Amino acid sequence: MSNQNNINITSIDEDNIKKMIMKQEQNHNRDTFNLHNKITDLKSNIFGTFIYIIIFVIFIPFLLIKYKMYEILIPYFPNVDMIATSLGYNGGPNIYGFNNIWLYLYNPSNSTVFGYINQSMINYFALVGATGVIAYNTHKFKNWRKGWSLAFIMMITTYLAPDNIIVSIQNYFANILSTNYDSEEKVNKLWKLYNKNRNHHITKSQLENTLSSMGYTNKRQHSIEQLFIAIDADKNKLISFEEFEEFLKAEYLQSNYFYLIIVSIGLLTATIIILIEAYLIEYHGWRFESMIERLI
Repeated sequence: MSNQNNINITSIDEDNIKKMIMKQEQNHNRDTFNLHNKITDLKSNIFGTFIYIIIFVIFIPFLLIKYKMYEILIPYFPNVDMIATSLGYNGGPNIYGFNNIWLYLYNPSNSTVFGYINQSMINYFALVGATGVIAYNTHKFKNWRKGWSLAFIMMITTYLAPDNIIVSIQNYFANILSTNYDSEEKVNKLWKLYNKNRNHHITKSQLENTLSSMGYTNKRQHSIEQLFIAIDADKNKLISFEEFEEFLKAEYLQSNYFYLIIVSIGLLTATIIILIEAYLIEYHGWRFESMIERLI
């Protein structure tokens, strides 16, 4: 929050949905068939799904095939769900007027039909990738045992472990960054900007006047009044310094900058898992093949 323009108007409906999803995940409530909620910004979520498919389902596999990087392609495509898990952290970024573009991309606690369809579609992509790899290796080596042996590795590294590992690692680093967030100087600077009367509270009129002087109008998605309500946690019609500081911290945690850090950690984790899977397939697949031969 380096300048006064860093106070953003957030989508209160989407924020409540994100909090609900996070609470469901913490309570392990995975009733995905309770699809009663409506998406408040369907355009943004369709845009996010489109971007995900173009880049991660089509473009990256195309490059891997073009440059004959089959050792990476084989474990990559069955793990596109890991990519979606990483990208979906905290609902995704806000870009070009599209907000929370990956909120319903691949969430275990979907409460919308759109989210359920997305999750099913990504699972389908991953399954097609896994069965394709098994079929390809069976055909290539003319040995069904060799093809099937890959499934013993891929099912573990693709479906049984990675998503929970990625989410746990992302949450771990997010908590560290949140705890170590040093905002005192920035908060004080912005507090002085909005608190024109130099007292202990910011009134609604002070907020309106300051934002108006910065060129803000009520024609945006949410009005100044809704912003005031969002900051005024105790609903006493005054914004205290503590409420102001907490709001700015929440804005930081929902900023694209913070998102990029956490998603980079998630994608790095996914990449490591994919490389481990490639290594196991290349150098230890024969162990499972021998096991199948002994059993059958």
